[in-house]
Amino acid sequence: MRSEWGERTLDILNAPAYEQEPKGMNPGAYLRFFRQVNELTQVELGRKLGGMSRQNVCDMENGRRPISRMMALRLSRFFEVSSDKFLG
Repeated sequence: MRSEWGERTLDILNAPAYEQEPKGMNPGAYLRFFRQVNELTQVELGRKLGGMSRQNVCDMENGRRPISRMMALRLSRFFEVSSDKFLG
């Protein structure tokens, strides 16, 4: 299946964290949830996303920095969930 941007989409029902995922969270809370489920620190996640600072990750989690479409796609690929989780 392809997204509106032509990217391959993932079946979130088959994602490992789907079973544990709380419903109705904001994008930053989803980011924090998936980061913690994967046992990553903010520093580790920032490195895996291409050198993003810990402060930028923290700001996204706390809603002080919006999550862009491109970042939402990167996060969805990394965590194997829908990018909709990270778009507000």
